[in-house]
Amino acid sequence: MTAKSIIVLGAGVIGTTTAYKLAMDGHDVTVIDAEDGAAMMTSYANAGLVAPGHAFAWASPAAPKMMIRSQWRGDQAIRLRLRPSWRQWKWMLRFLRECTTARAHHNTAIKADLCRFSQLHLHRITHETGISYDGE
Repeated sequence: MTAKSIIVLGAGVIGTTTAYKLAMDGHDVTVIDAEDGAAMMTSYANAGLVAPGHAFAWASPAAPKMMIRSQWRGDQAIRLRLRPSWRQWKWMLRFLRECTTARAHHNTAIKADLCRFSQLHLHRITHETGISYDGE
C-alpha cells in the first residue's frame, strides 16, 4: 500500500478515530476542525457514550403518529415539516415502509450490533492509546 497525505475534516469522535486508524495504516494525516480543541461540538454532548441499549430504530409502528403530531406540536422526538419536495415525499415513503413491527425489530438489532462493534473498537483504541474521556 502506498502512504497518502490525507486531510480529515472534524476532530470529533469519528474524525479523530478515523485519523488514528489512517495514521496506524501508515498515512500522513492532518485533522482540521472549526474549534480549538477536539470533540468540542457534537461529540462533546454525548461524552463518548456508546450504548447498545439505546440503539432502537426510529422507524417503528409509533413513528407515523409522531410524525403527524409533529405538524402541530414542537415537542415530538421525530419532527417533520412537510414541503412540496419530491425528494422528501420519496424519503417519507421509504421511511414508512420501515415502520412495521418486523422491520423495527430487524433495524434495531442491526443498530445494536453496530453499537457493540463501535464499543469494541472504542475500548480497543482507548487501550492502545491510553486516552481517557468522560464516557468511560
